Amino acid sequence: MWDAGYVLARHLDGLAGQPGGLLDRASVVELGAGLGLPSIVAALGGASTVVATDGDAQCLPLLAANAERAGASLSAHALPWDDAAAGRAVELLNGGRRFDVVLAADVVYAGNAGAWRALLNVLRALAAPGAAVLLAQTIRLGDSHAAFLRLARSRGFEVETLPAGADGGDGDALAGKVHIYRLRVPPAAECLEDATTASSSWAIQEGT
Repeated sequence: MWDAGYVLARHLDGLAGQPGGLLDRASVVELGAGLGLPSIVAALGGASTVVATDGDAQCLPLLAANAERAGASLSAHALPWDDAAAGRAVELLNGGRRFDVVLAADVVYAGNAGAWRALLNVLRALAAPGAAVLLAQTIRLGDSHAAFLRLARSRGFEVETLPAGADGGDGDALAGKVHIYRLRVPPAAECLEDATTASSSWAIQEGT
């Protein structure tokens, strides 16, 4: 379990059960979900639809088992990041509707810099207008997270750093180690690339 996943889940838990809040009857998708803790917290915290995705299909049975043990209702799908027909992905994941909340934890690091543009295309494809895109990131040596945020801004995304302690864990061992960023997805006209016209196709498999 990555530290950023725990911090993001803790942040969501602080928002759970708030009428009219971020999770209240929201549709939620998580990228790179792994064991699925943020998705599980979202499902238990008032979201109406939760889809947990990961590029590694082998994660999905354990993710689904974790959700079942927690009593959380969600679906699990394999979703590799690709410059692809994103409209098709949305159709398969949520019946053609984009999501109110997009979650990701520790999906950016120096070793996957080649996938950052595809990741931004995925975020843009899945997020509804006005959606909350929450990215929790462990701060490591180097500036990979800063480089990713610069790339996001260059492609029209607005980036806000949530205040320290926004996850409710101010003062614990993870304080300052993990930052949570909120991104606003740009309108299509502002984008440098349009993922919905890309020529590849998504490879999506439903988890068991």
